[in-house]
Amino acid sequence: LGGERIHNFTVTSMFEDSIASKLTIFDSNGDGYIDRIYVPDTGGNIYRIDLPFTYDNKTEVKSRWTAMKLAELGSFVTSTDDRRFFNPPAIVRGRNSDGTAYDGVLIGSGDITQPNSDDITTNYFFNIKDDVTNATIWKGDYSGSSETNVRITPEPKKLSDLTNTVNGWKYELPAGGEKSLGAGVVIDGVVHFNSYTPFADTLDPIELENGQCVLNKTGDSSYYQMDLNTGSKITSRELLNTIAKDLAVHAGVNRHGVSVLRILGAGKGDSTTVDGAPTLTGLIDTAVTLTPKWTYRYFNEAAQ
Repeated sequence: LGGERIHNFTVTSMFEDSIASKLTIFDSNGDGYIDRIYVPDTGGNIYRIDLPFTYDNKTEVKSRWTAMKLAELGSFVTSTDDRRFFNPPAIVRGRNSDGTAYDGVLIGSGDITQPNSDDITTNYFFNIKDDVTNATIWKGDYSGSSETNVRITPEPKKLSDLTNTVNGWKYELPAGGEKSLGAGVVIDGVVHFNSYTPFADTLDPIELENGQCVLNKTGDSSYYQMDLNTGSKITSRELLNTIAKDLAVHAGVNRHGVSVLRILGAGKGDSTTVDGAPTLTGLIDTAVTLTPKWTYRYFNEAAQ
């Protein structure tokens, strides 16, 4: 690739706002080729781009690449709805209680360019359940006529559509000015993410110390655990005087000598006891162990 344009999409009018985050790429069928891209923007929209047949490097394949607006979750009409996305979504394959499969698009809203001054917008953390789990061709952006496997482009999911767990869920960040500044992670059906709330007292946020101006208070963060399918809150904790953004997954041994998955980036983490004194680990242990598990495969010897 030499920087030349590979493809452009027909319905470009749907793209109205800036794209300020990385894109999330996805191989939906595990064949080693990227066939789906999710794109959030600063208008609270999320787009889905499908690239079917990418394994076949032919010119006519690109005519089947299409884009659609998956969700429309922000608006500039009122300040309370001015939701913006600055982080790429996490994509997680899930299954509802009735057995239906979906790809969860997990993302939080928040204006990272105004972490302390924007205290009006109502921000959320979302799981948008995308139930079309294979790369497809969307009719609204397809200019061809010979392809039979074409889907009618659905209406974008709105905030009001996320009131049940069929389309997905939204969790309102409760504090005034609370916003998501980083990406979340999912482990064993639990969504982990951070949020940030600016300091409430705007009087003298900067003080004089040893002849220098220093920040008196940075604001607080919160760490959440949510159920992937239902959006119900499992637990949360405050992270005082902390600006918490992205989370990361770490594998290690806990105090009981068991190998577990841990969360990095949620403040000072869990507390443990070292030499009789409480000590913060900087990590949060999850319930997921890395103990090897037996797997079995049945062979019918008579059929060999």
